[in-house]
Amino acid sequence: MEEREFREELDRIRLDIEGFARPFSPCEYFHGREKLFRDDQLKEAVAFFLEFQEKRFEE
Repeated sequence: MEEREFREELDRIRLDIEGFARPFSPCEYFHGREKLFRDDQLKEAVAFFLEFQEKRFEE
């Protein structure tokens, strides 16, 4: 995935998390989507997912 597409995907992840009624595991969320990312991008996306979700649900 190109860098611009990756940044757009991170924005989609953020929007998805804002709509979650409960926390999801990375496995639940990324299942089937992991093939879209390069290995380094997947690691960054999962870290972003976990960090943003923690902030969203700690309130």
